[in-house]
This record gives sequence, structure tokens and C-alpha cells, in this order.
Amino acid sequence: MPARIELLFQKFIDGSCTAQEYEELMNLLKANEHEEKVRQMLQQVYQGTARSLKSVTYVDEQGQLQVATEEERGARLPGKKSRVRALVWSAAAALILAFGGWWLNKKAATSPGKLPAHQELAMSKTTKRGEMKFLLLPDGTKVWLNVASTLEFPPSFNGKTREVKLTGEAYFDVMHAADQPFLIRTGHVVTRVLGTAFNIKAYPGQADIVVSVQRGKVQVSKDDQVMATLTKGQEVKVINAAEEATVSATSETNVAAWTNGRLIYESRTIGEIVSDLERTYNATIILQDSSISKEVYTTSFRRDIGVDDALAIICKAIDLTLSKENNTYLLSKKEKR
Repeated sequence: MPARIELLFQKFIDGSCTAQEYEELMNLLKANEHEEKVRQMLQQVYQGTARSLKSVTYVDEQGQLQVATEEERGARLPGKKSRVRALVWSAAAALILAFGGWWLNKKAATSPGKLPAHQELAMSKTTKRGEMKFLLLPDGTKVWLNVASTLEFPPSFNGKTREVKLTGEAYFDVMHAADQPFLIRTGHVVTRVLGTAFNIKAYPGQADIVVSVQRGKVQVSKDDQVMATLTKGQEVKVINAAEEATVSATSETNVAAWTNGRLIYESRTIGEIVSDLERTYNATIILQDSSISKEVYTTSFRRDIGVDDALAIICKAIDLTLSKENNTYLLSKKEKR
């Protein structure tokens, strides 16, 4: 008969465990008596999913989002979503073990209600250009951190709210806790949720902060003024330079499409799109005429087509010339004849 931790672990992998079962699993892990068993289960799950995974993007054992190889994309087998889900959960569990030193075992090392001074400092996770990561926060909230982004969070959420700070872009699937709202701070903008799934894009230099809701309900404020309350299928663009915000409908499948290997730009300037492509592909792209950056464009393509093809699509659509010098891409207006 499987041990209790094996049953709980499987429900955790399937995403079907209740709040009570999740807490029970966390307590078993904190006891540090089953680490080898959990590692074995993790390995079995990872090997089983990795063999047949054909998604364009996936999460590896270190929580890194990866792009599938041509060979992996070659065969399309049924059941892809369930394999991706299981693999994501295996990464989450791997992170639980990796983080054991600072939050799974924190109760054994601290007095009730108080953490040592060194543990009060915020944790920070950063991605480089071209890199993405999956994170599991202390409360069980799942975060997909996009390229060139930083998420700061405490080692535990002990206060009346759960607060994190985001620079860049991330997709959040927040663990529900009605008595402890989850707050994401991005500059002067605060997004408040109880339990939902949504995406925030707030890169430095970006003209606006965009919050898109896939599931649930969120409230977006700027300088303590409520700008919008969103439900699924809605997004808000909060203008950084003014007290303005616009709410619009968005396809739920387009929310955080980057986590599935798709890049979608709806009515964005070429300057914003180019900046995003530079981060995504770790490339250098120069617009040789400043007026190009202000042109508004809508497009979408798969991330795995590469920067050359992505730029070729854009240049063809808005009649630009693409060239490359010393690993730098140059976009310029075509000369008039």
C-alpha cells in the first residue's frame, strides 16, 4: 500500500489536492524524513513526462522554461496538456526541495511568529535576456517569470497581506487565501488578488503597465487610486506618465501566451515590439529611423521561429529593410525610387 506521502504527492502533481492535504504534505516535507522518497518520485515523474513531451516550451527540473528541440517537436502525441501540467508540477516539487533550507524548515529554526533577522530579507529571482523560469512561492502560488525580469518576495507570508515586487513580466497563478490578499507592486501600480491567474507586463521604459486576467478577479490601483477591477477575459493598460487607464477585452488563450511559446502583439508600437524581441532572443536590434518606433502594429508568431524570421515578418508587413552587421540587426525605411 502506498505511503501517505506518496498519495499526497501524487495529488499534488495532479493539482487535485485540497488545502488541508497540501498543508499535510508540507508538514511531512518539513519533517525531513522522506526526502529520498520524494526525490525518487520526482525523478519518475520527470522521466515519464520528458520522454513524450512535445510542447514547444516546457519546464525542466531546475524550474527553467525551455524551448523544445526540433526532434521533440517532430512527433505530436495526444495528451500533451496533461504531460506539460505534470512536468510543471514536478518542477514545483523540485523547487520545494531546493528551497527546503529557507522555508520548508523555517518553523524548526524560528520562534513562533518571528523569523531571524537574516530571513526577513526579501528573496529575489531574476531572469536574463532569453531566459525564463518557473517559481513556487512560499504560499504555493505559481509564477512563470518571463525574460529579463525580477521578482522579489519574502521567505514567508506572515502578515495580513502577501506582497511581492515585479520588474518585467510574469504570469501568476495565485493560491487562494481569502483572509490574506496577494499584492504585486510594479512601480506606482499595485495589483490586488485573492486567488486567480493573470499576467503582468511592466518592463522599465514601457509606456504602460498591462494586466491581463485569465481566471478570477483582480483590482489594479495606481498611487492608491483604483484604476480598474478586472474579471477573466479583460485587461487594463495603465499609462505610466499619467493617471489614465483603458480596459479592454482579451482572449483568455492569449493571456501569458509566451508561456506556451507564442509572441502576441496587439496594437503595440514597433519600438515596444523590438524591445521585447531583444529581451526574448537576447539580440541587439537598431531602428535607424526614430519615426519607425512610433508605428503601431499587430502581429503574432511562435517564439521558436527565431529572431531572423520574426523581424522578416515585421519588415515585410510595414515595408522596412532588414540587414545585419556584426551580430546587430538593422531596420530602416526603404529608399524611395
